[in-house]
Amino acid sequence: MATESQYAAARAVFLQFKAGLEGDDDLLQELLAALDLLLSERSTSFYENRFISGGAAEHIIAAAMRCVGLNDVRTVGFEETRMDILVGGQGFSVKSSFSGSSSIALINVQSDSEEVEWTTPTILVLGVGLSRGIGYIDPELLPADAINHGRDQVTVNRTPVNELFRAQPEYLLRCDVPVNPGMPDNPAEIPTAISSVVAQDVLLRTESGPSLLSDDFIAEFFRGTASGTRKFPLLSECMEANDGG
Repeated sequence: MATESQYAAARAVFLQFKAGLEGDDDLLQELLAALDLLLSERSTSFYENRFISGGAAEHIIAAAMRCVGLNDVRTVGFEETRMDILVGGQGFSVKSSFSGSSSIALINVQSDSEEVEWTTPTILVLGVGLSRGIGYIDPELLPADAINHGRDQVTVNRTPVNELFRAQPEYLLRCDVPVNPGMPDNPAEIPTAISSVVAQDVLLRTESGPSLLSDDFIAEFFRGTASGTRKFPLLSECMEANDGG
């Protein structure tokens, strides 16, 4: 008798997420537009933005999960090493790739990656290639030789990912995930680095004033914006509902 996969629960969560997006085109279009705005303002062509945009994408995906009715969705990437989102106790990694790279980074390491094993079910947000869209992979769905152990990263080749989604299309929601816009032609359009904003927040602080990035300050900003005027009314409401990250 066949035994149930250890990833059965994670796969069921992803399939519910995918079905929810397929059944709500307004939500899906909001999700894609939010990712597009994120990339237009925080292009991953700038190295610093790769971590920032990746982290922001995790929060956006988590908000979309809440919007489709998944319960107890929390972002945990800030404090966890291998997980970015928890859904009812089930952990997921979220990996975004908005360019045409031939591989996708699964784990960043600071030592010999041969000692690191990829075991976390992973949601892929892919902006380029044959598998453009939002997909799901886990170690039991891919052949062992699909995983590469480099000097500082564990990666997966795109080809076996494409083959998986062709053979089992239920694990890919095909949609127009935006593509990284690249470096602006006009130097005046280069955005301010987030690190510069953080430095100003520290150096320009008054003795009694709150941080510009404090939870209270951000909450007050949210209260001051009417939900009816927001660019992303569905996602913003779901983000505010219960974002533990």
